[in-house]
Amino acid sequence: MMPSNEKTGLVDVEKRIISTYDYKDESGQLLYQVVRYEPKDFRQRRPDGQGGWEWNLEGVRRVLYRLQELLRAKPDDWVFIVEGEKDVDRLYKEDLTATTCAMGAGKWEDNYSEFLNDRKLVAIIPDNDETGKKHAKEVVESLARVGVKVRIVELPELARGGDVSDWLNNSGTKEKLLELVEKAKPSESESEWELPAPLGHFNLPTFPLEAFPRQLCVLCEFCEAVAESYQVSADLPAMLVLSVAGASLAKRITVHVRGDHWEPVNLFTVVALPPANRKSGVFSVVTKPLAHFEILEAERLAPMIEQNRNQRIILEESLKHARKQAAKVKKTEDREGYKEQASEFLEELSKLEALTSPQYIGDDATPESVALLLSDNAGRFALLSPEGDVFDLMAGRYSSNGAPNLGVYLKGHAGDDIRVNRANRDFSPRYVRKPALSIGVAVQPEVLRGLTLKKGFRGRGLLGRFLYSLPQSLLGHRKINPCPVDSKIAAAYQDKILDALRLEPNVDTDGKPCPHIITVGSDALQEVDRFAMQVEKQLGPGGDFASMGDWAGKLVGAVCRIAGIFHGLIYAISGNPAKAQIDAETMLGAIAIGEYLIPHAKAAFFEMGADPAIDSARRILDWVSSEQIQEFTRREAFNSLRGGIQKVNELDKPLEILINHGYIREVLREHKGPGRKPSQKYKINPLWLAQNTQNAQNSYANLNSAYSAQFAQGVAL
Repeated sequence: MMPSNEKTGLVDVEKRIISTYDYKDESGQLLYQVVRYEPKDFRQRRPDGQGGWEWNLEGVRRVLYRLQELLRAKPDDWVFIVEGEKDVDRLYKEDLTATTCAMGAGKWEDNYSEFLNDRKLVAIIPDNDETGKKHAKEVVESLARVGVKVRIVELPELARGGDVSDWLNNSGTKEKLLELVEKAKPSESESEWELPAPLGHFNLPTFPLEAFPRQLCVLCEFCEAVAESYQVSADLPAMLVLSVAGASLAKRITVHVRGDHWEPVNLFTVVALPPANRKSGVFSVVTKPLAHFEILEAERLAPMIEQNRNQRIILEESLKHARKQAAKVKKTEDREGYKEQASEFLEELSKLEALTSPQYIGDDATPESVALLLSDNAGRFALLSPEGDVFDLMAGRYSSNGAPNLGVYLKGHAGDDIRVNRANRDFSPRYVRKPALSIGVAVQPEVLRGLTLKKGFRGRGLLGRFLYSLPQSLLGHRKINPCPVDSKIAAAYQDKILDALRLEPNVDTDGKPCPHIITVGSDALQEVDRFAMQVEKQLGPGGDFASMGDWAGKLVGAVCRIAGIFHGLIYAISGNPAKAQIDAETMLGAIAIGEYLIPHAKAAFFEMGADPAIDSARRILDWVSSEQIQEFTRREAFNSLRGGIQKVNELDKPLEILINHGYIREVLREHKGPGRKPSQKYKINPLWLAQNTQNAQNSYANLNSAYSAQFAQGVAL
């Protein structure tokens, strides 16, 4: 062994390499190696592209060890996180899925957690020392930030400093390990707490139709005409128009705000209205251009689709024949010839993607179906529905274990690549590059209630991606014989959307389609900065957005998306929307809509856990604030409300509200032996306590009493 130093990765002459561990990406490409020496020492190296090594990881993407096996693991398989590659390999010998990160304890990075964000069964087996326990806690915190709960497994009779390999090599078995995992309790992380949704009264404005740029007055006229014809607030058609326009321009334009700030133009919108508000009728007329364009495209592509189908059938039959002949012949040279033919047919078939009739919109698709629809439609698809089933499907209505699969929605909104597994195992997975998923739903207010309780919806940022509108219902005040939508106005609206749908994508240097890049003018950028500063000031403790930072943190980006939609609609007919920058007038219109959305979002987050017992819940918070307590019992809460409620069971609803909003959490208490069962105990949200300044306390004491009347009447909330 040669002498060495840190730069080359070589070590003392007495040391020798005993193991190397390959870290590969999802496709199996080697990214870097961890090298183990004897006596025990570790170094990292990466391929230099010339058959040698660079002994550093500069510029290399960091991944988990044995990533491909991890991604292929079944949903009901436990994934074990250990401290070393040796332990991972040892667990794989037991037919268990395991992983680790390079450089051992203390080196876990948050991006590693993203590889596990869809896993439901994750356990950590730390080494039996203080470093191992500290590392386990760090991993728990990191995984909690992406909504993954973890179990920490303590191995019995494990020597100080020992690891899982030592335990298995002595008395441990796979069966004993799985038994220990099942008995272990999920670890609770402080980062699992989130600032709660606000309890309060909101003055909800109507949609500012005047915010549409002058060049898009047709949108304003259309929304007014639809609102008049269907006797609904203009908020409903206006929000749906934004969703449809964004879906029409998705993957055709993208907004470059500045530096690394880029925004696609697809939107997630929710409008909440009580039943009998003609949501379905409004949906039909607003989405009509998308449906019409889908039919036109299906007719245009029909001959090409049929030709493609014939080609695939021929290749599939040829592949079957070659495989059958290869299995039948006895001569080696004949078999090799048929095998070569089969390989050629398979390669040709894998390159010939199946063409299908385009489907740009849908209203009832599982997460898996959404991923396939994005893949089949060049990365863009719109979920548009007058019902709330979309949220049930997100929450895992049809999944085998009832668990949510939110990845496609999160990535579809942000434009992060999506992996789509094919049913035919002969072919590798497809990757949807920069998908653009649009969602526009009109639901009953009760659909919003309890959304914060659905697993992962708040913790993984799904609810923070939606733009909310809670218009006032016109039931009881509607005209009996309103004017229908003028055909010229409807045609002008349809033409504007069809212009966007017919906009051809840009072409990159490789001749592949890519979006037109829309930049922001200097005057418009000043308006963005001014608005962003206002939002930022309210994100801190005690600010208006402190409890809904997941939503408000995306508000500036949403405004830029809306400005991009306006700009795209104005210039789509020219075929080159990038020829002009977004101007100040367009940006100010988008900001006006952003300001409209703020109180509606506050009301929506409140509604997601609202209940008529809100006054009692608020009084409990006043008591907690004044006493600055961290825990309380059910009996203590009852005593704090003396005069307001008469029976202990009347606490059920107020406490449920506080739990649903994230203010408190039940503490499990064991009861052993005879005697009275101890009163239920609750823990206060430590994040809320930390930011609950005197100003915040006063805000609860001075709430507008008009809220109760509004809630009882079903107005706005």
